[in-house]
Amino acid sequence: MVDLAVIIVSILVLAIVFGGFDGAELATEQFSVTPTLPGVLPSVGDVVDTELVVNQGGYSVFENIADTVLEERGGVGGVVSGVIGLVIFITFLWSFLESGFLGCMKEGIQLGSRLTPRMYLDNGKKYFWDMLKYKLLVIAAVLLVLGFIALFLFVTVSQDPVAMFRLRNTYLLLLVLTIVLFLVAALLLLFTPYAIVQNGAKPITAIRYSYETVKNAIGSVLIHLLLLFVMMVVASVIVNVIATLSLFLAVFVYAPIGCYGIYVLYVLYLKHGPKTLEDLELSDEKAEVEEPA
Repeated sequence: MVDLAVIIVSILVLAIVFGGFDGAELATEQFSVTPTLPGVLPSVGDVVDTELVVNQGGYSVFENIADTVLEERGGVGGVVSGVIGLVIFITFLWSFLESGFLGCMKEGIQLGSRLTPRMYLDNGKKYFWDMLKYKLLVIAAVLLVLGFIALFLFVTVSQDPVAMFRLRNTYLLLLVLTIVLFLVAALLLLFTPYAIVQNGAKPITAIRYSYETVKNAIGSVLIHLLLLFVMMVVASVIVNVIATLSLFLAVFVYAPIGCYGIYVLYVLYLKHGPKTLEDLELSDEKAEVEEPA
């Protein structure tokens, strides 16, 4: 029943994304080079600025969704609740898809198994809940940080309306520090999804696995990320050129590139990541011993 439900949901998602549209169009003026790293679930959206155009009115997908929610639920509150619902749906769906993708890659690397729909569904179900819990932790942490910043700005401006202008350098510094914080956090959490799948770790333990991997092999990790970054910039140029002719062709061209990027990161984690929980504990003990008295 679960397999059937997943298949039905997948068909519905495809129908929603492609069935109601004449096609995905990419105007020549939308050509852009996107400096990025491959997402755990490769998507042509990583490197192409796409705009899905619907049959009626020429609205984008999200404009159409917003208009529909406004009409059916009314007001900004309806849009907010609709967006929250959409985020929850995407988080659940993406957790399943990422779990299946990484699980299949794990079996392919270690067992040489060929990809099958059954393998994807089994791995998706196997790691789904831990992947979902991790994503919810990240979302909660991001909302907490942004909420604190918003509260700080609100209190500051409410007490002094012109503070936004007088303290613009302070706010700029706060913005830079926030960006740096998110970049460092993203680096330290880079291998968490891989640890969830490879080690069967729970979210908090998987975060520790990722942290130890980055800490113990920071040089190798940064070099590989730099090379992947360059590869993605080149891929972005190529895929954007193809996308000006056909976005769907661009999807097929980018798919192996994105998969290769994830493969590189997976192998990097296999090489430098702790193999067992005992290795993780030994790493913690070593760090405690090396601390100055």
